[in-house]
Amino acid sequence: MVKSRYEKNLIRKPAVIKQDGSEMIADKIDGRGRKDTGSLTWFSQTVVKDAKSIIELTIISGDIFVGRGTEWPPKKVEAQPGGKTPVVGQGVDWPAHKHDYEEMFLFQGTDPNDPLDLGAEIEFWLGEDETLEKVEFNTSTCVHIPIGLAHFPMKVKNLKRPFVLITFMPKATQRTLIPASLKGRPIRKE
Repeated sequence: MVKSRYEKNLIRKPAVIKQDGSEMIADKIDGRGRKDTGSLTWFSQTVVKDAKSIIELTIISGDIFVGRGTEWPPKKVEAQPGGKTPVVGQGVDWPAHKHDYEEMFLFQGTDPNDPLDLGAEIEFWLGEDETLEKVEFNTSTCVHIPIGLAHFPMKVKNLKRPFVLITFMPKATQRTLIPASLKGRPIRKE
């Protein structure tokens, strides 16, 4: 393959979030035995030096629960041996939080005959304390998180086929999480 004069504009390898919350670009990504790919960061200051936003992509292929809802600071999942080939999706399990930038979660179905059918059911928790609410959907949906809105956990259930989850932080250069109240949130049982 011939290199383009625009090679600097092509991101050929995403970054992955390591267990300490930082990112690294891996030569190989091992997703064996996982129900999701983990967050693959396609745009951030790790992959583009002067990036002013963050874009992550995850392929969900099984029922999962993200966001323990019980622990702060975030609990780190046990490390896998090695280091140069991280097992994605085994970094930090983020509890309920909020931040000083907006965020969007785009849940996109993969059925080309019906792209609005997500192929799974989602429970997504928004707000905190007296405003805490579980929203549910089973169609392709974008969840907009304005500045300061607490969110998580997120539960994927009754998955019929894999779907794509894109997370977009348009004015964030790093992930900065502010603890949210855990009162009333579901607890992850392992």
